[in-house]
Amino acid sequence: MKNIKEQLAEMWGEFEERKSAEGNDPRFFSCNEAWELFYLSERIQELKPEFTTLSALELIERCCRYCNGPVNRNWFIGLVAEQLEQIE
Repeated sequence: MKNIKEQLAEMWGEFEERKSAEGNDPRFFSCNEAWELFYLSERIQELKPEFTTLSALELIERCCRYCNGPVNRNWFIGLVAEQLEQIE
């Protein structure tokens, strides 16, 4: 069975399409873009149905405190996965 980070890392097709269409690098995640926060929130809820939108966004916001501007998406996914694993 795949761990949370591996599962989260597989769920980015629509994200990559939208980022590319907007002329942005899909390898990066931006905490300043509401749609990116909601996209990740939805992915968390797919993996963890017990999470509400608000609780998922709060977890993401805690991770965003470590960021200044767009960050490597894989690094950020790892950070989010660590937070999710601590809750289990």
